[in-house]
Amino acid sequence: MSEPSVTKPTWASPPRQGESTPAGTAEFVICDHTIEQCFEETKTALGMDHYEVRKYPGWHHHMLTCMLAHFFLWHLQLRLGKKAPALTVSQVRRLLEVVLPLKVFHADEVLRYVAGMQQRHHRAYLSHRKRRLHEILH
Repeated sequence: MSEPSVTKPTWASPPRQGESTPAGTAEFVICDHTIEQCFEETKTALGMDHYEVRKYPGWHHHMLTCMLAHFFLWHLQLRLGKKAPALTVSQVRRLLEVVLPLKVFHADEVLRYVAGMQQRHHRAYLSHRKRRLHEILH
């Protein structure tokens, strides 16, 4: 395997002394820094790295909630400046519940969701039961 070329900058690396950059590179570097800063602030201030989920939808929900809370606080800070209050995560969550529109569910959607959830739980029960019986018998 060959070593990567040190003379050519990657799309997200700042230009080295004496090198020219292609058009748009500076924007990519700034965008990359902004994303990293957002993740760092969200981890430290809003607990983005404090999640205990088992599946992707739960992780995705946690990440989305953290990012929305970060965006909300960032927007609040821009609008209010020094008058912006210091909010906790639970306060931001409650504010987002008020600000964001709620989805209206129809009865047939809820019934399908509940039936699917019960099927998943039953499959998990059977799987655990089968594994447990195997452990007992062998």
